[in-house]
Amino acid sequence: MHGLLIATTSSKGTFSGIFQTYGYYGVFFMIFLESVGIPVPGEITLVAAGIYASTNPSTSPYLIVIASILGGGLGSVVGYIIGSSGGFRLVRKYGKRIGLNDERLKVGHYVFNKRGLVVVIAGRFVSVLRAFLGIFAGINKMNFKKFIVANFVGAVLWSLFYGIGSYKLGATINKVSSVMTYILVPVAVIAIVGAIIFIKKNESKLIKRAEEAYPGSIDEIMSNHLNKNMQGYTDHF
Repeated sequence: MHGLLIATTSSKGTFSGIFQTYGYYGVFFMIFLESVGIPVPGEITLVAAGIYASTNPSTSPYLIVIASILGGGLGSVVGYIIGSSGGFRLVRKYGKRIGLNDERLKVGHYVFNKRGLVVVIAGRFVSVLRAFLGIFAGINKMNFKKFIVANFVGAVLWSLFYGIGSYKLGATINKVSSVMTYILVPVAVIAIVGAIIFIKKNESKLIKRAEEAYPGSIDEIMSNHLNKNMQGYTDHF
């Protein structure tokens, strides 16, 4: 992540290259894949595209944001379908291949039981949650209509923040003199690294809280959770 500005300030940068080659479709598919649960750098691609747009008047930052919203929103819907139809057993069997280890499964269960709707909206800003929001929501049987609304609200806020934010950052850097650029770039890098450290610390706290709330095996925890849900469903009738 600390090399983000290096990649995006050059048209030859890897992630800027994705946008140059595939355009808005590249942004859509990278963020779509990340939101399904596949470990690809969707966030970096969005930021790179935003900065690239600031140096290319023919590129619309708003179309980049729209591509991001659709990619993130639809990707999480696919994740929800995977989580709700395949359920915990499917995710348990193949989840490690996409980074869904025991800690992340436990964090997902913890946060969705605490604040389901809020998590879907705000969780997109937390890397440990963003890629698996749909899967977690599906496993925990979140109401689909509520999920759709919260999911796209979160996608809009996240896309605007990173897409327009990176565009404005790039535009600001381009307006200043070369001397100021040498000052602003290190400051921007420090700010990004600081934000990453802050997020990582909060992720660690989240993992710790999830472990304290649900000690023991994730298999046993989810088995009890699913049995309770089934019991509540049968009691309703």
